[in-house]
Amino acid sequence: MGRIVSIVSSPREQGNTDTLVHKAMVGAMGLSTNTFSLYRIARMRMRGCMACEACKSRGSCIQEDELTPVLEDIRDADALIVSTPVYFGQASWAYRIFEDRMYSFLDKDLRSTLPEGKDLIIVVSYSSDREAAERIADHIRHLMVDLFRFRHVGTMIYCDHSRTTHAKDDEEACRIAVSLGTSLHVAVPFDNHSVVSMPEDDARRGNTRLEPGFVWKSQ
Repeated sequence: MGRIVSIVSSPREQGNTDTLVHKAMVGAMGLSTNTFSLYRIARMRMRGCMACEACKSRGSCIQEDELTPVLEDIRDADALIVSTPVYFGQASWAYRIFEDRMYSFLDKDLRSTLPEGKDLIIVVSYSSDREAAERIADHIRHLMVDLFRFRHVGTMIYCDHSRTTHAKDDEEACRIAVSLGTSLHVAVPFDNHSVVSMPEDDARRGNTRLEPGFVWKSQ
């Protein structure tokens, strides 16, 4: 059993980012007795880093707001699913504040205080700026892997050019998202007897464990 934390930084509930994170959670949830926390951080009252450096002596951010328990949950988690849409060529404001506060996980020598080897799934969605989406996904991966020592399970970069076809109706995108969830280390190997609570369509979609570092980009 493992603990999985999912961060949705899009303000649009049931939008593309939200949908794909949910499918990844279904992939992991249906195969084990994992526990989950889903945080829609765009709803939260939270502030960015104040550069006070208090975290370097106390081991955690001194601020107490709605993001505080999220950061505490990440410290204890076995896996993290992090997501953002692309707005105006950059990650959402909510994701940027979240990333800002991740600074509290570094000691005075800028070494990560998080346990090494937590699984990481990245989901980035966009409507037109593919270059920005790829740049953001690469930035998140480098930050989380190189600095915070996560294990990169996979990345999804999803595009909805027309804004008329959504991720929930995209069979391939849903299949990849579910498969990413089943590829987490805390998800047991897929077999028909291990499914606890996965809808039939998603069980079929998730019957694949992907190679670590998998990257999928929609056309």
